[in-house]
Amino acid sequence: MTHLTGDDALAWWQRRATAAGLEPVTITSLPRPFPRTRVTRSAPYFTLTQFDGLARITDTTPLTDALKNGIGRAKSYGAGLLSLAPA
Repeated sequence: MTHLTGDDALAWWQRRATAAGLEPVTITSLPRPFPRTRVTRSAPYFTLTQFDGLARITDTTPLTDALKNGIGRAKSYGAGLLSLAPA
């Protein structure tokens, strides 16, 4: 498994947001290094991407599930969490 960057990361977010009941309007992305808690070769290292922007809610049922359970594969590392605020 490799991390996504650039256009691949944006395409991933658009697919996940749509599946989660959101219609992205604006998107910005920022790479965020994920610090290792142990300095060993076996410790995981990720470069995470933070997505910010505006979206319209299209379906509250999958959005509720995504807010409760997150999205993506690295949830156990704190990635894939969603937060919403009124715009």
